[in-house]
Amino acid sequence: QVCSGVYLGHGQSKTAFRIISKNSHMSGVLKVARQKDMEPDVFSGVSQYGVCPSILHNGWATQASDRHWYHCWVTERTIPLDEFVECRMANRNQCTLAAFICVLECISIGLQISDTHFFNFGVRFFPDFATQHVVVLIDAGSRGWHPDASIWLKWEVNMKTMRNFWTHAEKHDALDPDLQYLW
Repeated sequence: QVCSGVYLGHGQSKTAFRIISKNSHMSGVLKVARQKDMEPDVFSGVSQYGVCPSILHNGWATQASDRHWYHCWVTERTIPLDEFVECRMANRNQCTLAAFICVLECISIGLQISDTHFFNFGVRFFPDFATQHVVVLIDAGSRGWHPDASIWLKWEVNMKTMRNFWTHAEKHDALDPDLQYLW
């Protein structure tokens, strides 16, 4: 099947493209890395928890012009939270609450995340409910999934994750002081 793609952006180790298929048999986000990335394995491992987008395909591909092999995988499409929170109709406090819940769910299952920029979260839509959305982690980071490790204590979560989370929420004018106080 031949598909085309639209560049969505890139991070330090991977580039993302939205897949466009004329016959709609393939949709999602294609991620490409020069070396093996742990994200597909991590996301597949935690798939039963619903904290990450599904991995639809995972493999290797080559580009004819340079013959270098690239690690490629396709995930379900989400809207990055940093874009979603800027929508006029978005409730910023609800976006922060949803990302906060995602962070705590990830940590509770041993998915050790530290980079809590809003662009590392995505909004998953439910087609039957136009107003119901779930925030998921769309970048596995570099710490990986450690289901057998002891769960971080609150001071560890504060130091490794939450301090930055509140800073990033504030950058998007989405800081919820009540939520921060309750935490």
